[in-house]
Amino acid sequence: MRLPSCSSCCIESATRPPARATCAAGGPRGRAVKLHAARLVAAAAPRSRGQQAAEAAQAAAQAAEAAHAAQPAPTAAPAAAMAAPQSIQEIIRSAFAPLGTDAVTWALRVAMCESRYNPNAVNVSSGTSGLFQFLRSTWALTPYAASSPFDPMANARAAAWLYIRGGPGNWQCR
Repeated sequence: MRLPSCSSCCIESATRPPARATCAAGGPRGRAVKLHAARLVAAAAPRSRGQQAAEAAQAAAQAAEAAHAAQPAPTAAPAAAMAAPQSIQEIIRSAFAPLGTDAVTWALRVAMCESRYNPNAVNVSSGTSGLFQFLRSTWALTPYAASSPFDPMANARAAAWLYIRGGPGNWQCR
């Protein structure tokens, strides 16, 4: 019996079983080809609707299992993705450096007091958020309102901007 073939992904012949399917370019194509070849063989044989449904469910389960097995194991986020306290401090220093060493010292102290250098900090009672704990209404007035208050660079720059306009009096921590 000659098996049907699919010119886009595999070549089947009567002498080559589906498990030995090859891609049109000549190399093995893995589970996807084997599953596709098995479907081609199954398509050549007559069967009832109940058999078709059972085979479809089995093929879907096999495909899901193969996809799950092909996923790499989760790994720790790279150091660049997780902002370490030192890098947060560097962000604060760079935002406040043009304002002088006293402003830098003040900013580091306030960010530590307000959020413990956590850019994702939220005060549920007041609604403040970010490194320098901005109220939504205050954040909306800054030139960084289009950014998230949880973006440490935007938050530090907005704090420097507000420090220039109103001084340190805008924060409770000093």
